[in-house]
Amino acid sequence: MTIENFDARVVSAIERFLASFRRGEAAMRVRADSRVVELEYRFGAGSERLYRNFRLMLGQLGDAGTVEFGPGNKFYLVAADKGAAVPPPPSGGPSPAPSGAKIATKRLLVVVDDADRTSTHASNRSMRMLLDAVSTGLTERSFEVISPMGVDVGTRVKQPTKAALEVTAAIPGGARILLVKLTGDGKRLGPGGAASPLVARAVLRLADATDAVLVWEGSADAQLEHSCARDANCLVDAHGRLARSILASGWAHIAAKLK
Repeated sequence: MTIENFDARVVSAIERFLASFRRGEAAMRVRADSRVVELEYRFGAGSERLYRNFRLMLGQLGDAGTVEFGPGNKFYLVAADKGAAVPPPPSGGPSPAPSGAKIATKRLLVVVDDADRTSTHASNRSMRMLLDAVSTGLTERSFEVISPMGVDVGTRVKQPTKAALEVTAAIPGGARILLVKLTGDGKRLGPGGAASPLVARAVLRLADATDAVLVWEGSADAQLEHSCARDANCLVDAHGRLARSILASGWAHIAAKLK
């Protein structure tokens, strides 16, 4: 990745933004001077998703510029002259997002709804597996998933928090908040030493400062192997896989409700 003509403040903010991606590795500087900074950065998603995220990032930073994708899977972020309009993406590149009110409906800040003690905590691996599936599914259906830099929207607190609301309010054109909740679990062993069923329930809701509206919910159970029921890591992974399978069956309904 090459970053050209941005001041040091913006370059540092871009590096923090890259570090905030759940599926990305740490960015490493390979060259830097007063005008150009080159970074090596690996990310587990396609170029179109990165393109959208970089365009959104520049908007959040308040700096006009272009995002281009070139040979060798290389991105170029180039600062525009102050006051100049941001040019359209290069020929053959990803299409720009729709404008006006439609943008707000397509932009989503995904927040874990883990306020009560029956829900899976945001740091739990099964929840992270579900969040990755939610973000990937939204991106594949042309939604923009917002990944704000250095913003802590809180855990084990009622959502959306003030921080979450401020993030969406600060985005030009607006955005919506999607709450993700995961409950259910499997006991290590049931009566008589037999493995009890693993249970998962996932819920998605759209929220604002005063209300939250149900988008979709689904649940399922699965029988655990005896060895998995005795292994905490296996149990967590099985819970995450079950949650993802529930989500996969609901995407047609979810996408329709979010439009």
